[in-house]
Amino acid sequence: KGFVEIMNNSLVPAHQSAIIESKQSNETNQVKVLNPLSQELNAMRQTLLYGVLNVVEHNQNRQQTNLKLLEFGKVYHKYASGYVENKRLLLAISGKQAADHWNGSQASADFFQIKGILIALLSRLGLQQFAQERPLENELLAEGTEWYILKKRVASIGWLPNKLLQHFGLKQQVFAADIDWDALFEAIPMVKTLYKELPKTFAVRRDYSMLLK
Repeated sequence: KGFVEIMNNSLVPAHQSAIIESKQSNETNQVKVLNPLSQELNAMRQTLLYGVLNVVEHNQNRQQTNLKLLEFGKVYHKYASGYVENKRLLLAISGKQAADHWNGSQASADFFQIKGILIALLSRLGLQQFAQERPLENELLAEGTEWYILKKRVASIGWLPNKLLQHFGLKQQVFAADIDWDALFEAIPMVKTLYKELPKTFAVRRDYSMLLK
């Protein structure tokens, strides 16, 4: 889909939970490093969004404003039951939908573009028929929708709140999809895969000309 993969450090500053605060990202559930190298690397990340927004800011400050970014990675939380690692996929788009071209579209990225990409991913995995869309209840994003499979949330999509845009100095809206990759693969066994035997002979194409009384 034209996305560029990025990789960020799993270690982040502990104060990032106050910047990006949600049910999944807060100081209570944060995993802190006992002997950190610095104050900028003293906690494990609770969301991939912090690193992605730093990349968007870095590119924007260098006149690279049309972005389609993806990152695979784990997030880390501490609960009463123990430590939890969760693999996630985060997609982010900003700027124009297509590269500048004299005859191309000048439409800006929007919510429906990121939604279409999520639907394409679910369709490719065979899970679209099981997915249900609900109003967003996640403080990580300002507005958007959540997607569930078997009553388990597998993705949240929407756009960023103004406070995050201002904190990172972003001048244009960023649309994101936060996907629970582990939850998606737990649902994969529901998909019935059909196989068709390969033909034993080569394909033949002929034209027939017949003369009949």
